[in-house]
Amino acid sequence: MRSKLFVILNCFLIGCVFYSCEAPDSSDVKSLSLKDSAKTISDTPSVENNNTTFESVKTDSLPDGAAEKIGSLSELNRRLNKKASHFVITNSRDTVIKCKEGTSLFIPANAFLNAITQSPVVGEVKISVKEFYKISDMLIAGLTTTSDNQLLETGGMINIEAVAKENNDSCILKPGKNIVIGMPNSDATNADGMQLFNGVHGDTHINWTPQTGLSSLAQAWRRSDFSWNQFRSDPGFVFPEDVIKAKPQVINVDPENLRAEIKMSIRDLIQHTGVFTRKANGYIDTLGNLHCYRVGNIPRPVSFTEIYSPTTFQDLKVNLAVDVNLNLKSDLNHDYYQKLFKMGKGKPDSLVVVTATLNPSFKITGIEKVKKNYKYVETVKEYQKRQKRMVSLAREYEKRIKQLKLDSEEKLTRSANGGGANLQSAQDYFVLSTPKLGWINCDRFYNYPAKVDYLVKLKERASLLIVFNSMKSIMRGDLNGVFGNVPLNEKITIVGLKTENGKLLMAFHETTITNQPFDRLTFQPVTVKEYKSRLERLNGL
Repeated sequence: MRSKLFVILNCFLIGCVFYSCEAPDSSDVKSLSLKDSAKTISDTPSVENNNTTFESVKTDSLPDGAAEKIGSLSELNRRLNKKASHFVITNSRDTVIKCKEGTSLFIPANAFLNAITQSPVVGEVKISVKEFYKISDMLIAGLTTTSDNQLLETGGMINIEAVAKENNDSCILKPGKNIVIGMPNSDATNADGMQLFNGVHGDTHINWTPQTGLSSLAQAWRRSDFSWNQFRSDPGFVFPEDVIKAKPQVINVDPENLRAEIKMSIRDLIQHTGVFTRKANGYIDTLGNLHCYRVGNIPRPVSFTEIYSPTTFQDLKVNLAVDVNLNLKSDLNHDYYQKLFKMGKGKPDSLVVVTATLNPSFKITGIEKVKKNYKYVETVKEYQKRQKRMVSLAREYEKRIKQLKLDSEEKLTRSANGGGANLQSAQDYFVLSTPKLGWINCDRFYNYPAKVDYLVKLKERASLLIVFNSMKSIMRGDLNGVFGNVPLNEKITIVGLKTENGKLLMAFHETTITNQPFDRLTFQPVTVKEYKSRLERLNGL
């Protein structure tokens, strides 16, 4: 009896939803038009735009005394399947779609072709969008973040599908008609390495394939604080390609500017009395300051202010790698410390302050030594190449933002609860441009030096996933519980799932990846509600 009522209820709901989606009120649509006539649709269950979101059926609460039975994990996935947001748009018009969890889509006019005939779609198109920004939603959907077994860090995933309203034929995007996507993300300002990935579902997991080219790169945008400064191509830590002949001139020989304080260990100083000389590696910056990063064989920072004239190379102010000599002198009481150390007391590696005096003469060297000590070193050629790339990115960025019209987001977002979903209040966005429908991910490759194959021992077959606590990444283990090429010493949470005699069993363990197998995996029976609740804890990592 219950199953019949369930079927009738579902049919009624689906019928109501499609009626709502397929009969938009033209007068309400006009009220959302922008100055450039682009049509904007917000995903809300309000009467104003007649767009409705499919809500997931609540199956984790049962009547008192009813037994909750889960026959298989596939059955659990069907019960918890996230429903899509649905929209009906006119193919001949530019359209901006606002989705429930904050995703914005700009769909250009005449973007859709019939997937089979390749002919243009005439009339209206039904768009469905699923959004995955929370770790718990990704886990429930069985989504992972790997590309050919390489670990990815995700900024969010969505799935876009389109069918012609007239005949329900599947649609594809016309070449050159990319959809521009704005993905809300609280950490979107950190867009380095983020790019567009398209997903292909295999038998057990989804594999993400990176798109190539400049247009595939994600761009960060802050809605309330847009500035071209994020695209500045000012010279950074730039050095000439080769050792140059022209030396900078000494412009300040004031003795006060030739002295600085530096910390050295007692062990080093006790070997010397009076003044002693050490060779130092450093660089002269674009203002003429000298910065030493290594004194002798020990990393010791010390700086001298505005001693040399700046160096210009190819009409660009550059840093210059140099070697210099420093005269060091300390007031260390050698006899006292030698007696102290012979008695087994004191700490020879304690640091004390020493006065360093600079000899203004220097030797120009290459940048190899600097590269070993600093991360963002580049040559003039590398800088010029980056400058051109940033100019191209800025143009592409301006185009995408104009299309999305995110500057009008406050006007476009309407919600039944007045404020929209939590993610809609996010100030930062990743901006992407996709030439394909289907699964879309904003990711970057996670690079790490030490890789291991991590084994989680299983007594019997189960579904195993690991969630990385320091980044939004999920990896699935193989049938033997092996996770290949994972970063050593990373903190993770192991999530195991299986069914047994109609019960749902879950393992949930926090640990650290080591070279040793993990053999403390224990499964406990949970309700569907408890299962979801435990996964939601991971959203705060």
